[in-house]
Amino acid sequence: MNKWKKQVLINVTIVAVLLFIDLLLAKGNKLRTTDHVYLPQFVFSGIMILLLAPINFITGMIRNRNRKGDGPIYLLISGLLLLIGFSVCTI
Repeated sequence: MNKWKKQVLINVTIVAVLLFIDLLLAKGNKLRTTDHVYLPQFVFSGIMILLLAPINFITGMIRNRNRKGDGPIYLLISGLLLLIGFSVCTI
């Protein structure tokens, strides 16, 4: 279980910071408008979480190639980040 700690902790803090920033930027539950384009409240953090998934995927591929032993953990976290990102975007 020690292999998981570093990767999970890093990704959880990044996702928490993104959600916290989005909560600070949001004005209640109202929709933000920019030139008559309506953006839901969590669109920024959802997109950033979706962009974090390929970074983890590429890191996992490199770690697998170098036989570090924790490549599959990054690949699993990448899939979980995709699920979280799409869920946040659909809120």
